[in-house]
Amino acid sequence: PADISLGVLLIKNPIEQIMSNLVLNYEKLKNCKLKVLENKEKNFEKSEIELNIIDGLIDDWKFFINYWIESPIPLYIVRYEDLISDPERILRGIIQFIIGVDSINSTLIESRLIDIISSKPDKSYYPVDFELEKTSKSLFSNKNTIIKIQNRFDEQMYDFLQQFNYEESSTKWLKEFNETSMKSSNNFHS
Repeated sequence: PADISLGVLLIKNPIEQIMSNLVLNYEKLKNCKLKVLENKEKNFEKSEIELNIIDGLIDDWKFFINYWIESPIPLYIVRYEDLISDPERILRGIIQFIIGVDSINSTLIESRLIDIISSKPDKSYYPVDFELEKTSKSLFSNKNTIIKIQNRFDEQMYDFLQQFNYEESSTKWLKEFNETSMKSSNNFHS
């Protein structure tokens, strides 16, 4: 990334993000894939079109995340779900990262952050209670397709789900990544 010295990457549960993208853009994605497949192959399985779309969305998500993780700039990664459930802790971490300090305790910034967090917004935003099977059923009537989609996520996304703490048995990779980035941010500001 040219001319960028620090980054904050906000991610959402990849399965929710991918399925949300699929639900919002299903007809457009389906029509594009059908045209591509019709031009490439004469004998293709139309029932496989959903899996083809899912594979493409998974690949896009992985490419985007890997692009930023592998970038040479200090990067602070925030999970959307954590921002919603614990905004003060997450915003405190982001601010400390951006300004390159270990703490904002007893500062005007901390005071202002607490004021903003404690004020009641007109609207509250909460993560959607997402159910892959329910969403899939509204798009795909074929139960085998739904099972194949779930298997695709299990096969292709398990490592990412663990890496970003979306699996109970996940490692603390995200915490360690952000701690290392925080040190880089502090050095950057020195």
